[in-house]
Amino acid sequence: YDHWQERLGRAVLWAANRAPQVALSISVKPAELGRDALPHEAVAMSWRSMNPAGPLTFDIRLRSDDGKVAVRLPDQRRDDGDGTLTFAVPVLSAGGYHVNVRARSERGVEAWATAPFTVTCSRRVDSIKLDRDWAEIGQQISGEVTLAGRPLARERLQIRLVDPRGRILVRQEVALDVAPNVEPNDEPVRFRFPIESWLPMLVRVEVALLAGQSEVTSDYRFARVVKRHRAQFNFLTWESPIGPLADYVEEALADLGVTVQLVMRLNTSQEIAAHEIALVPYTTRIMASYDENGVMRPACWNDEPSIDEHVKNILENWRPSRQHGVFAYSLGDETVTRGSCVHPACLAAYRRYLETKYETIDALNASWGTDFAGFGDVQLSTPTDNDEEVAKAQKNYPRWYDRRAFQNYNFAQLCKRFGQAYQAIDPEARTGFEGAGRFGTGDDFDLIVRANDFWAPYAGAGDEVIRSIAPPGFIRSNWMGYSKDADTLLANYWRMITRGCDSVWWWMWQNVGEWNGLLMPTLSPFPAVRELSKDTQIVRDGLGTLLIHSEMLDDGIAILYSMPSVYAAGLEAGPSYGSFGSAHTTWSRLIRDLGLQYRYVTDGMLRRGEFDPKRFKALVLARSEAIGPAEADVIRRFAQEGGTVIADLRPGIYDGHCNPMPAGGGALDDLFGIRATVAPDPLVGEAVIDGTLAGQPVRVEWNKTACEPGVTLIDGEALGKCGQVPLVIVRKVGRGQVVLLNFAVSLFPDIRDPDTPPTAARFFQQLFASAGIRPAIKVQAEGGQRIRRVETSRWRNGDTQMLALFRQGGEGENVKVILPEARHVYDLRRREYLGEFASFSTKILPNRATFFALTPERVGPVKMLLGENTMARGQVARASVSVPGAGGARAVRISVWRPDKQEVKTLRQVVMVDQAEATCPLPIAYNDPTGTWTVKAVELLTNKVTTVPLQVR
Repeated sequence: YDHWQERLGRAVLWAANRAPQVALSISVKPAELGRDALPHEAVAMSWRSMNPAGPLTFDIRLRSDDGKVAVRLPDQRRDDGDGTLTFAVPVLSAGGYHVNVRARSERGVEAWATAPFTVTCSRRVDSIKLDRDWAEIGQQISGEVTLAGRPLARERLQIRLVDPRGRILVRQEVALDVAPNVEPNDEPVRFRFPIESWLPMLVRVEVALLAGQSEVTSDYRFARVVKRHRAQFNFLTWESPIGPLADYVEEALADLGVTVQLVMRLNTSQEIAAHEIALVPYTTRIMASYDENGVMRPACWNDEPSIDEHVKNILENWRPSRQHGVFAYSLGDETVTRGSCVHPACLAAYRRYLETKYETIDALNASWGTDFAGFGDVQLSTPTDNDEEVAKAQKNYPRWYDRRAFQNYNFAQLCKRFGQAYQAIDPEARTGFEGAGRFGTGDDFDLIVRANDFWAPYAGAGDEVIRSIAPPGFIRSNWMGYSKDADTLLANYWRMITRGCDSVWWWMWQNVGEWNGLLMPTLSPFPAVRELSKDTQIVRDGLGTLLIHSEMLDDGIAILYSMPSVYAAGLEAGPSYGSFGSAHTTWSRLIRDLGLQYRYVTDGMLRRGEFDPKRFKALVLARSEAIGPAEADVIRRFAQEGGTVIADLRPGIYDGHCNPMPAGGGALDDLFGIRATVAPDPLVGEAVIDGTLAGQPVRVEWNKTACEPGVTLIDGEALGKCGQVPLVIVRKVGRGQVVLLNFAVSLFPDIRDPDTPPTAARFFQQLFASAGIRPAIKVQAEGGQRIRRVETSRWRNGDTQMLALFRQGGEGENVKVILPEARHVYDLRRREYLGEFASFSTKILPNRATFFALTPERVGPVKMLLGENTMARGQVARASVSVPGAGGARAVRISVWRPDKQEVKTLRQVVMVDQAEATCPLPIAYNDPTGTWTVKAVELLTNKVTTVPLQVR
């Protein structure tokens, strides 16, 4: 920015204070030149100096219409104050050109002038027809060329694929066995190019007619190579640039690491493909609006003919985007996540849904307190009560909840419908939505993840559920870009990385108002963006992709996300204990602040038998107030088989349909050894915990909590109380144990607060220790005290662990990291090897994650061999890369440098390698410079460079 500001300022001063000193004019006559008559004395130039400053030097260039310099003529030096000059146009290929002349003196450029002209030829490329102007890798680009006009002596066709930087990557030659000056043969010439993985997203299919060694005429068509940019780290921005500056904007964005763009209008412009950027088309926005009859607009989601036509129309609008390379198809931003209406088709779908949940009408009637004869007779409480608010007002909670659950299911089915439609035109299509979904409002995270292929909500607790249950390859991220200071931006960016997101999404690149864009009007990054880019370079250098290919670890803690419990927590006295979301947020912060990590499981996973009890040591029931019989059985077995079940309060006081359990008959009362009579209000007061956990005494006092006063101890030991109400009820069950806290964790002293006594954190440390859970890697202050507000995240790839330390906000602090055993430690922030340690010191930087790699053996250098060390232009060099002794995948950054020390950016890549060799194709263009090239490989952990020379002849 400063550089351009200075140059623009100088230009303005020069223009304001200096009148022209030289009048320069040029002309080309005739303006249309026949190629057979070249060279030709056609260019006339005249000049006149008003205030001579010594001799003038004329820089003369002939430039083709695509901007490239076709010929640079020798400079002409003249001492005359005025004069004329005529020079020849050399032999050129047919096409449009400009003569560009600049007059320079010792003062600098005095004047410039330009004049157009055209070179014509009777022999021409009449047409280029591509069979299809796009292709997948492994397919082909094919077509035919037709010539017109009388043939020339020794003519031949050269057909080539040219990248956006003008590098001729592939070419074919076809000799035309036609005698010159005979009647032309209109038979088209066929061509075919197989599509290799190393071809760029945009290629120019260029056809040149040659006579001898001279190019006579040429023409071209653009074609696309479909690339989706999956299985790699991506940086996405909202919207793509349009207009004359689009190419420059795309280049600036690509330099910042942008690899994907979300587009709201159909835009598959060549500029996007030219900079290797994939798309997320914003195809629709799913909303829940209704007409005057309570029917969904624009169509009921279950009215098959109408909704099929609606989806088809959207599909056709976005069909061309499939030809570019679609990372994912978006169903909208800030959409709804549930919906239904009173259309007969929707009611029929509702009845079918209820039958799958209850199986018999008797079971539904028992739950709802109704007497329907069959599922076909089920109606809403009133014909227009789409949300069953009447049932809720009548405290018929299961009837109200089941409608909500159906609305979640209905949304998931609509997402599936769109997903199947896009897969019909793009077999590798992935569909989802972004900027929508909230934790604690009743979204069915389980169903949404199963119905979609990506989900990028706003940052929140929902991220933790998605990362826990999403399958490999599921696209996850959050939106950022809403702040203008570097610290907040960095905190948002690194939070996504440490939460296991596979990409970072920025809204929007061109913001210059209330929020922060990526680029200023000068196309330079904002200062805060420049700092963000510098701090996160390690992610683009391979860390992001390495983490995607690694397993994110936890400490054997599972938290239950129970969708019916979200709704149950808002019923009766539920809100008096705090919200469902605040309880889960507190558990998350508490566990992370203890240096531990967890994973979510859902009630659906428990019912389907997908919960693996051997994988976890503790199951946390956070405000799990609605528990069905199948889930209750799984929870009991988990404890019986040696697990620890921890509930905060009111577990299972409703069944899986939000039907209140009978007094003394809570779904898990017998498991926790209590009898629970649900009180109309919580008991709020002082609390004390005093007892022994994991063989260690614990005592915590705090002045305000909320507990369920209707809990009576039947079996087990209470380690605390609020008034006379028992708290922390511990009971042995089979080979395991259960613990009922019976207080709102959101009102427990915040263990992150420096004013909170250490006994508060010690209680939860001992609680998890009683389940056999302790931090695998300890992080403590230099004095040995527990460190606060630092998250410890770990990944595993083979025998290597990746460790991230991250503090949002706060101050910098020196800490000591204690490992379970000695490991070779690599600091990826400082890009250096620290040594082999069982413990080491580092500094926590606020809002900036610090990553370490821990390996049992010291990582050796990258081994790189070329299949051939000498290559002819037009061949593909193949670099075999490996890391001998690697016990897992390594990220290696490959770059290629020309003899003039300039990097060929189109060959830059990050590859995942291990002991086995990975082959990297490096195409050398036909018009690349000859000489000694250099291929560099940089291993991410060590930052060591391996170089291999490549001779290009």
